Parts: sequence; structure tokens; C-alpha cells
Amino acid sequence: MKIEVLYIQDCPGYAPTLEIIKQVLAEEQITATLTGIEVTEANTPGFLGSPTVRINGKDIERGALAAACGLACQT
Repeated sequence: MKIEVLYIQDCPGYAPTLEIIKQVLAEEQITATLTGIEVTEANTPGFLGSPTVRINGKDIERGALAAACGLACQT
């Protein structure tokens, strides 16, 4: 399993999101590659706001829009 967390610099949700994912993986004894990817361009494909979590290339947020929303934090 490949997990990516896309984020912008200074995003307050990035570190807590990583910790939650690590905790769930440990509790469920799931082996996965967890990667943080800093986004610096607003038109990055699949980036819907910081943090964006993708598992095997798919956004975990159901119904997520395909268009980028710029370099902003998700609320």
C-alpha cells in the first residue's frame, strides 16, 4: 500500500495527519509506504488543499473534486 500526504509549507494539519496515519497503520498492523509530498505549485494534479491524503493514488475524500483549489489548507 502506498500512502501519500500532499501538503503546503507551514500547514498546521500536516504533522497531525501523519501521526494519525502512523497510529492507525500500527494499530491495524498494516504495512505501507508513507510519503509526504510538499506542493509548491497551485496546479499540481490531484491537490485539493493541504493536507490531501491519497492511498494508491486515490484521494481518500469521497466525492473530491478533480480540479485543484490552489495552495491553501483544507478546512
